[in-house]
Amino acid sequence: MSLIDSIKKHEGFSPVVYKCTAGYDTIGYGKRIKYLKVTEEQSLEWLKEDLEHLHYVLADKYDWFLPAEEEVKDIVMEMAYQLGVTAFSKFKMTIALLKNKDYEGASIEMLDSKWARNDTPGRALELSNNLRKFIGLNPLDSNPYISEEE
Repeated sequence: MSLIDSIKKHEGFSPVVYKCTAGYDTIGYGKRIKYLKVTEEQSLEWLKEDLEHLHYVLADKYDWFLPAEEEVKDIVMEMAYQLGVTAFSKFKMTIALLKNKDYEGASIEMLDSKWARNDTPGRALELSNNLRKFIGLNPLDSNPYISEEE
């Protein structure tokens, strides 16, 4: 038996992170996450795989998603990728506006959130402006839900 086969046999394979017997976060065939290094190419492949999966999840969850224009799907996918589908699903008014193709309303409503005010305001404003540009509106200079004093 080769060294690799022996290690594979004894370590076992896990496609998800688990705690090894020594208590370390581990994945694959006993690879400690702490020491994990990835190339940009590997990371890009993971991103593509994640986006493909996310596309299916969103299509299953929202009947308006698949027929939506690519620009709209890209904005929704970036939000859901960053926030996670569960957190994205809490944007109920934004989602209702997207479903009804009220993209101007959605571009404003998505900014009325902790995500847009505190977490990643620059990214949120950019995504909002991408939606506005898609329908021919001028971009916003700032988030209307953030006061000048903040």
